[in-house]
Amino acid sequence: MNIKSINYSLLTPGQLYNLSDGTISLAKSAQLPEGPLATFLSNVESCHQDFSRGFQRDDKDPYTEEKALRDSERDEAFLAFRGYVEACTHRRDASVSEPAEEILEVIRKYGWSSWNLGYQKQTALHANMIEELKQEHAEQMDAIGATTPWFEELEQAQEAFTAVKISSVSNIPDRVTLTETRKPLEQALRNFYAMVDLMAQSEENETLNQLIRDLNQLITETMAIARAAQTRRGKEEEEVEPGQN
Repeated sequence: MNIKSINYSLLTPGQLYNLSDGTISLAKSAQLPEGPLATFLSNVESCHQDFSRGFQRDDKDPYTEEKALRDSERDEAFLAFRGYVEACTHRRDASVSEPAEEILEVIRKYGWSSWNLGYQKQTALHANMIEELKQEHAEQMDAIGATTPWFEELEQAQEAFTAVKISSVSNIPDRVTLTETRKPLEQALRNFYAMVDLMAQSEENETLNQLIRDLNQLITETMAIARAAQTRRGKEEEEVEPGQN
């Protein structure tokens, strides 16, 4: 028995909040023993608290939507750059594959999944990665043809996000938003669920099995609500007035 998969992209902030809150309640009711699982749960609680504070502040930040857009563009630019470099490592031509391996190590150094982190950590890691690639690996970048347009697009996306972030901080100090705290909460939930599955598979424990059943019920209900809402939104978008395409 495993915990069901979750399509987090379908969840509204409120639905993600309820999923996280329900997960914490179920886990605490299960009276889990001290150990790795308790540590992962503590991380979920911490991220949940940050996300909760965002509910009180997010609607007051006029930069929320623009930051989310620039962050999404930066994520895509990073994934495109990473994907291109990874593809180059499979080239038969050693003059391409070998420098690509060196660049890939730099990407791994600063986080293969850094795009999935919160704004602050992602911005810092990307800034350091970009600087190292420019200063210490320019020759390797040119060798695989990664400078244009792949790296340039990533650098431009990083600069665009940073500019919006600076404007936001300058005008609305000490701001914590839903968008900024969402990724860490999603990752904390993924890690907790994975640890529950791992421990349940390694030992026969009815407490863990019951927790998995309870979590699956919560996930089923949450995803049903999310999919129903998505269906409604889809129908509303299809109801276009005559003459409008």
